[in-house]
Amino acid sequence: MITKYASAAQRSTVDTCRTLIIWCVFLALGKEKFMVGELFGFFLLVLGTLVYNEIIEIPLTFMYRNTKRNLIRREQILASKDIKRAKSDAASPTAASADSNNDETEALLAEKTVE
Repeated sequence: MITKYASAAQRSTVDTCRTLIIWCVFLALGKEKFMVGELFGFFLLVLGTLVYNEIIEIPLTFMYRNTKRNLIRREQILASKDIKRAKSDAASPTAASADSNNDETEALLAEKTVE
């Protein structure tokens, strides 16, 4: 039932809670001995889940560069640049031909770097 209606972030949180509940039950029944390392591992599991689901963003460039928020921000910046370019192209037709030449040059350079 949960997997049908919940998002991936909610499902992974439920999975993490399930691990905690099972661990607590086994501790209460005396089948498991409490170890600080297990508690540290559980906190590491929870932190990893929260970072992966982008509930917590760690302020390091390589950690948040491709988060949903930054991807949307980059798309908005590119869209605004395209709008500005389209307005400037409409104002001066010679600038449009120069931009198309620049685009072709950039495409050729990109192909050469891929090879």
